[in-house]
Amino acid sequence: MSSGKLTLSPSHYCALLPLSLHRHQQQAWLFAGRTYRAPGIEPCLLALQDRHGLSVNLTLCLLYSWRVGRAVDLIAGRCCLEQHGEELERFRAKRRSRKVQLSQSAYQDLLAQELQLEQALQGHLLSALLSGEHKVAADDALADYLSAHRAQLEQLKNAALMTAV
Repeated sequence: MSSGKLTLSPSHYCALLPLSLHRHQQQAWLFAGRTYRAPGIEPCLLALQDRHGLSVNLTLCLLYSWRVGRAVDLIAGRCCLEQHGEELERFRAKRRSRKVQLSQSAYQDLLAQELQLEQALQGHLLSALLSGEHKVAADDALADYLSAHRAQLEQLKNAALMTAV
């Protein structure tokens, strides 16, 4: 990258992690995909993202942590999102702006690249959430993060309960 920052692919990043965290990241990524595809969840998450500025990835990481009963550090998660989320946001904006200019194949390639960035971000987020110093129950962190969106919180939790980990 021109910014001089080292950007690791999900596989390179995971090679640097303790095995248990790597396993959680793999499970969380699979869980996130299944939960995202559950009926009504994609539009719910995208509305929280587009209308209220919440992160789909952070929300899914919090749901995963809640589902497997792990305490999390929401402060560390939010800091991580600020630090690592900009690259994804810039890429997403670029992809959206070029949608009408690209062939279907080229657009699908951009979507695949965006998915890789999402996976890398989710790995960073889960690492921060699970290893932070100010942990609280994931249920409390979810309630805090989605405090103004109680109806969506219940919908997301119900979908998470139906999703295998």
